[in-house]
Amino acid sequence: MTSLAPPDLTLTEQEWANADEIRDVVTSSEDFEGISLTDFEYAQHALFTDGNLEDALFRIKGLHDFREEYKITSDPSKSVEEGMSLLRAFIKQHPWLLLDVSCDASSGYCCLIFDFAKLDPSAAKQDARTIQNFHWRLLLSF
Repeated sequence: MTSLAPPDLTLTEQEWANADEIRDVVTSSEDFEGISLTDFEYAQHALFTDGNLEDALFRIKGLHDFREEYKITSDPSKSVEEGMSLLRAFIKQHPWLLLDVSCDASSGYCCLIFDFAKLDPSAAKQDARTIQNFHWRLLLSF
């Protein structure tokens, strides 16, 4: 793997090797079928687990199971659409929580400013008309 990051922000050779080892196991094992991670995610697991392969694989499987249980997609084409839907529902569920949204057109990054004093966790239980766990999923996504 090569990096475009400044030299002081790159992984060491050992960290690259750990990330590669994790990726090799995930992409070749039937136990991880359907799991697709980016190079950045493999690097995160390698760094966080300090090269402990068993721990990294346990965490990857656990994260995958969590995403499936709460129907969290990793498909970028659906992520923006779903994110906007969740944000609209979140704003409706917690009025006055979101104070401002500002986006930088050159980078595409956005900053959301919240007043968390307006957060009402009990609102997650109040609307029985929606699909099961939707409001908890909504609350967890923020």
